[in-house]
Amino acid sequence: VPVTGPAWWVHSLGADKIGFKAWASQYVRVPRNHDEPGQVSHRLIRKPRFGGGSIGLELLTVDQVGVVGADTVVEEFIAGRIVTCCIYPRLARRMPLLTIEPNGPVVYDEAAKRGRSDVTYRPIPITAGWTEQVWTGSAHLYGLLGGCGPIRFDWIVEDPTGEPVLLEVNTNPGWRPKGNMGLIVSAAGLTYRALVESVIAE
Repeated sequence: VPVTGPAWWVHSLGADKIGFKAWASQYVRVPRNHDEPGQVSHRLIRKPRFGGGSIGLELLTVDQVGVVGADTVVEEFIAGRIVTCCIYPRLARRMPLLTIEPNGPVVYDEAAKRGRSDVTYRPIPITAGWTEQVWTGSAHLYGLLGGCGPIRFDWIVEDPTGEPVLLEVNTNPGWRPKGNMGLIVSAAGLTYRALVESVIAE
């Protein structure tokens, strides 16, 4: 059956948050696991190992961790600016980044993502500093993953260091016109139709 986007093994790797993080840690910084040496954060993020859409993500303290099963990720909480980067050279060499800014003390969980009223989505150009680091890191990983179809990489830019930390990859990013990828394409001056037609033709 013909499919669009990257190879099956890329989707498989991207769907496994533990496996992908282990692979990506060879090339970029990723959050430390809760039981990893050097992990000193008192706040942690817990989320399912598989699945997307921020489903099941929650913020907790070290005392609340309990038993961690094989299908659960518990990692350090990193305070900072959430930013996502879509790499798809077939459509555009560089597209703007998209910052995801909760309005108030909101964790970007499923409710915030689906409700969207508590979150501001702001496209920003790639200039220098951390924006260039995010794009360069994403483009490098995109190449290592076979460089096919649009792939979106989610980062957090740590406060106060300004260092980008890779959170996860979306090998099949949301296809809604008003989804994150649609907003990025629109900010690049391109149409959602052009995106879909490019993917189909690839």
